[in-house]
Amino acid sequence: MPPTRYFQPTHGSLLNTINARDDKVVEPRGLWNTVKGKKRCVVLCEGFFEWLNKGKDKIPHFTKRTGGELMCLAGLWDSVTYKGTTEELHTFTIITTSSNNYLSFLHDRMPVILSDRDSIEAWLDTSSGEWSSSLSKLLKPFSLDDGLVSYPVPKEVGKVGNQSADFLKPISQRKGNIMSFFNKQTRPSGSHSSKQAASSSGPDSKQMEKKGLVGTAPAVLHGLEIEGPHDADTIKDEPKGSPAPSPKKTPIKRSAASVESDALPPERKVRKVS
Repeated sequence: MPPTRYFQPTHGSLLNTINARDDKVVEPRGLWNTVKGKKRCVVLCEGFFEWLNKGKDKIPHFTKRTGGELMCLAGLWDSVTYKGTTEELHTFTIITTSSNNYLSFLHDRMPVILSDRDSIEAWLDTSSGEWSSSLSKLLKPFSLDDGLVSYPVPKEVGKVGNQSADFLKPISQRKGNIMSFFNKQTRPSGSHSSKQAASSSGPDSKQMEKKGLVGTAPAVLHGLEIEGPHDADTIKDEPKGSPAPSPKKTPIKRSAASVESDALPPERKVRKVS
């Protein structure tokens, strides 16, 4: 909301009135005194962004209602026509208050959230044209600490002009995230490739597969299919009493069985899947 009604404000001065502090709104004098009696509004949104200062780094967070409901934020509005122009400019500001316990880690201020029908109706009732103590009581931190959820989001949200629904999602759920990629992999049931990958991965890898931290072999190939004799049942055990293998030749191990030390591995052909 512009700080003046007469001349086009500078960008820097506009930043000072993006939000209206609750302690300034309730004062009998000041910038908001001319609009708080008759020009109150509710700003609807899915949530709001705030940056967490962590050393020299700033990490954007998105805060929303736990159940996904729209937020109803207490606001003030005004319309002005600056000197030398004919266009009417409609503007608003969001009232902020002290942070509640849940969001205190993120910032010491938060928007005033009107949480029920009665508070919304009381805030929008401007029939008297006056400010009252009952309205002042509505300007308080959101009392339902378990009714909000806040999480880190991509830093690209801070770049002017960027628009994406992914900015509302946690970083862990963002498309293209490496952990998200592995979590979406499905293990083919009954396929030999799955059995072979499991037998060669070891106990630790099996546990990781169960937790979705690693993918199975077919998932990693990305469109390549390996052909060739890879059935463990067709590989014969090494006969007992066979001579010791030459130190220069290393036996080639397949799944659970091994072939003779001087045997060559079966030829494998790689065919690209269309």
